[in-house]
Amino acid sequence: MPPSRSSMAGQAEYEALVAEGEQAIADGEKKIADAKSQVAENEPKLEDAKAMLEEMKKYSWTILPRSYNSGVGEVSTFSGVTNNLSISMAALFIIVGLLVSYFAVSRIVREQITQIGTKKALGFRQGEITMSYLLYSGIAVLAGAIVGALVGFLLVEGIIGGVLGGMFAFGAYPAYFGWGLFLIVTIVELALVLAATYLACRSILKEHAVELLKGSKPPSGKTHFYEKWGIWDKLPLLVQTIVNNCVNDKRRVLSTIVGVAGATALIVTAITLNNDVLKSYDRHYENVYGFNAIAYAESTPPQATANVEAVLKEQGATTAQVYMKNYMMEQPNDESGILRIVSPADDDAFEALYHVNPLAGGSVDLSAEGAWVSQAYADHFGVKAGDMLLVSGDDGTKHEVPILGFYEFWLTYHEAVIGRDYFEKEFGTFEPNVVLADTGSVAVSDTESALSEVEGFSLIIDDATYQYGNFETFSSVSSAVVAIYLALAALMAVVVLLNLNEMFIDEKKRELIVLMINGFSVKDAKHYISYDNIVLTAIGIIAGIVLGCVMGSVTVLAIEPSTATFIKAVDGWAVGIGIVGSAALALIMSMIALRRIPKFDLTDINKL
Repeated sequence: MPPSRSSMAGQAEYEALVAEGEQAIADGEKKIADAKSQVAENEPKLEDAKAMLEEMKKYSWTILPRSYNSGVGEVSTFSGVTNNLSISMAALFIIVGLLVSYFAVSRIVREQITQIGTKKALGFRQGEITMSYLLYSGIAVLAGAIVGALVGFLLVEGIIGGVLGGMFAFGAYPAYFGWGLFLIVTIVELALVLAATYLACRSILKEHAVELLKGSKPPSGKTHFYEKWGIWDKLPLLVQTIVNNCVNDKRRVLSTIVGVAGATALIVTAITLNNDVLKSYDRHYENVYGFNAIAYAESTPPQATANVEAVLKEQGATTAQVYMKNYMMEQPNDESGILRIVSPADDDAFEALYHVNPLAGGSVDLSAEGAWVSQAYADHFGVKAGDMLLVSGDDGTKHEVPILGFYEFWLTYHEAVIGRDYFEKEFGTFEPNVVLADTGSVAVSDTESALSEVEGFSLIIDDATYQYGNFETFSSVSSAVVAIYLALAALMAVVVLLNLNEMFIDEKKRELIVLMINGFSVKDAKHYISYDNIVLTAIGIIAGIVLGCVMGSVTVLAIEPSTATFIKAVDGWAVGIGIVGSAALALIMSMIALRRIPKFDLTDINKL
């Protein structure tokens, strides 16, 4: 029986599928052969790439921008410090200057109360009279801005330039004057002083002309609360007069206190700035670093570090081997920074020379997995224990290192202490490359002579002297600032205190003449004026010390670079010099003003 048509069709379809499958297999085999051929062709390239990668791993280069050059970094640090210092200085002068301006204008307005009444009676509007005082203050501000710009450009730039010129290769120090900053500062100061002037004269100018023409209102004659005390009647008349003078003339009292407080605050702020920074160095080598020298060894021969340590011990030094190296890290402000990592070879030897004092108290466990970080990192970036340090290793690998806590540290760079076991786990082979040494009474230069014969010795640094040089460099800048502050304090005493004393003597001229007519000597008349000055000066000094201590701490905080924490504490020398200096200035200004009293003509009483 012949095959049916349907079976023949199925056979043909089957054969077609088989042929198609065989062709697909052939095509697949060809593709595999081509792929193997390509792999074989590219194997040499792969081997070359692997070789290049291995060669790249042999190097630990890190490309840094210019800002990480040590010289550029130092210039940038001084620039930031100077900028922050100028802001803190300006804040202090604005506070004192505005108070002085307010009380000075208020006193002038009180003295001219009759003239103001006459002007109002003649039809002058309140705004016109106010404008005359605003114009007076405005001219004073503009004159002060010009004088200040000249002094800043010719004198202050010269002082600062003389200091910085010895640190950097400026050649001829290029004095700088910024018109933009000058205009901004002048406009702001003008606005503030004009506001103080308006507030000082606003209340008097609201009064009617009839009231103003009566002149200054005499004391009300009411009995003060202290006059009811039993001890009041037992006090000498001179003491009673001095007390009532102060109570009845509040503007003079406040003006004098502000003037003395301003001069005192300038002195205390300047000396606190200078001394607190240097105290940071002393505190560090008292509390943290028990070593004064750092000896570096090369990687070859293998025992170079141990050999260096052996010679140091022969010289009588106390030593500790550590691994010490600078690494790049990513800071919380999205910028890169430098972190010096220190890892001890022997914990006991290390702890004898490097005292890790946790800020939170307790003790340090160097076997813990993580890093103890210097306090500036927490102070300036707001990080806390448990956060991560992102550190770049020698091969470019990013390492996340847990922060175990923060410890006392007063030098101007970030440092971290990591236990040996965790260092090996995270960063690889541990090989000490540095010996920390307390050389005692032996000079580091003598130790260096002995080490020069050791194979593998690189160099030894007198770290204590080197760090002191860094702080002394900063101190030279702050010393220049101290000189400027002291000069300005003396200038404030001349402008404010001398003027106030002379104005007070003029106001009391009638009373002084009456005293002298009644047989009081010139000496007694001077006592009448000077005793309450002593009281006001004492109050001003106390207020100035408080303000100066606060501003001193604020100024030290303002000049801290992000890598440092400075001591911010009340400085005894600053307080003492502030008291003596401001008291001397107040005394000199008082003595100059009191010289006017013997020139009084007693017949002038008929003219007063």
